[in-house]
Amino acid sequence: MNSFSFGRSKVADKGSCYIIAEIGYNFNTIEEGIASIDAAAECGVDAVKFQTFRAETITSRLVDFPSEAGGGSQFDEFKRYELSEEQHIKLFEYARKLDLDAFSTPSYYDDVELLMKIGVPAFKTGADDLTNLPFLEYLAKQGLPMIVSTGMGTMAEVAVAVETIHSAGNDKLVLLHTVSNYPIKELSEVNLNAMVTMRNAFKVLTGYSDHTTTMSIPMAAAALGM
Repeated sequence: MNSFSFGRSKVADKGSCYIIAEIGYNFNTIEEGIASIDAAAECGVDAVKFQTFRAETITSRLVDFPSEAGGGSQFDEFKRYELSEEQHIKLFEYARKLDLDAFSTPSYYDDVELLMKIGVPAFKTGADDLTNLPFLEYLAKQGLPMIVSTGMGTMAEVAVAVETIHSAGNDKLVLLHTVSNYPIKELSEVNLNAMVTMRNAFKVLTGYSDHTTTMSIPMAAAALGM
């Protein structure tokens, strides 16, 4: 186990929880984004996280969302919610004024360059990039802490991702146990012991990315001391 600086905080295998509020792209205007940061700050979180993408590099004009996700063109939706560099700067600076860490999930190499330019303290990757080994290697070589979601992945795939990141010279890694259902309706599907399994198998810090609609599972994750 290890510990390392993470923005204004320090993460370690023992100690207080580092809590991240996922804002993503769940707002239509910068004013709504700022209101979301205010709400997160009132809850006492340590950080807020966004999503950085361009429609041209995250999806295709030929792909629709599945019906259970509302349907419609993926390209049109992602295009509508893209954040410019100026908008990134405004949101991140506002969060920092509230003494919050602010970072994002990049979806492509250009997104990484943007986030490095504006000075993020870490990178978070989505479960869909767990097996995108060239991208994980590129991120790892930037030298910043990485938070890697493991949803939909097998232990063998997680092992390869960890080895890829470590081989790139980055040991500032947190693995997040994730169940990629939105939302998780049956709490029995959560399987929080996966955090313990990954912690013991890979000797890295682990955490939990919550998709439930109650506080019971996050509280249980915190009780596990991950």
